[in-house]
Amino acid sequence: MAATPVLPLLAALVSGLFAAHVWRQYARRRKVHQLAWGLGLSLFALASVLEAAVIASGWTVALYRVYFPVSASLVGLLGIGTLARVGQPAVTRSAIGIFLALTALAALGQFTVPLEASTVVGAGDDARPLSEWDADLGAKAIAFPQPARVASLLLNVLGGLALIAGALWSAWKLRAWGLLLIGAARCSRSSAGRSRRSASRTRGRSRSLPASS
Repeated sequence: MAATPVLPLLAALVSGLFAAHVWRQYARRRKVHQLAWGLGLSLFALASVLEAAVIASGWTVALYRVYFPVSASLVGLLGIGTLARVGQPAVTRSAIGIFLALTALAALGQFTVPLEASTVVGAGDDARPLSEWDADLGAKAIAFPQPARVASLLLNVLGGLALIAGALWSAWKLRAWGLLLIGAARCSRSSAGRSRRSASRTRGRSRSLPASS
C-alpha cells in the first residue's frame, strides 16, 4: 500500500498537543524532565511534518539534511527526560553531556557531506537521484562520515533504551502511565519505519525481476 501523509500529520497533531501540555507544565514547575520532554515531543511533531512533506513531494536536499538529525535527537531528548524523571541528577547531567556531543557530531556530518538533488543514491537497480526517492529512503543510502553515522545510531539506541526502560520502571514504581504512552509512541514510529523499509526492499526486488512474457 502506498504511503500517505495523513498518518504522519495525525502523529504531528497528537505529539503537538502532548508537547503543548508538557510546555504548560514546564512553565509552572521548571523541571528538567519537562524541558527535555517538551523539546523531544516538539521535535517529534516536526519530524512527522517533515515525513508528511517527503511522502507528498519527495526528498529535497534541505529536507534530507534536517530530517535525520531531528529524528535522532528527539529520541535522545525523550530518553533524557525519562532519566531526569526517574534517575539521579548526576546521571542526568552525564546523559545531557553525551547527548550534546552526539547531536553535534550527527548534525556536523549531515550538513557537511556534499549533497545535491541530482546525487545518485542506492545501489544496483535501486540507484536513482535523491529527488526521485520517496519516504522509504534511509540515512544509510548517503555516505555520511563514519562519526556522524555512529553518533546517530547511538542517539537512537541509547535514547530508546533509556526511554523504554525508564517508562517501564516508572509505571511499576510510580504508577506514571504517561511515560508508557511516550515509549509506545516511539516504538510505533520505529515499527512504521521498518515496515516502510521492508516494503521498499520488496518493491526494489520486484523491479529487478524480468517481466514475464
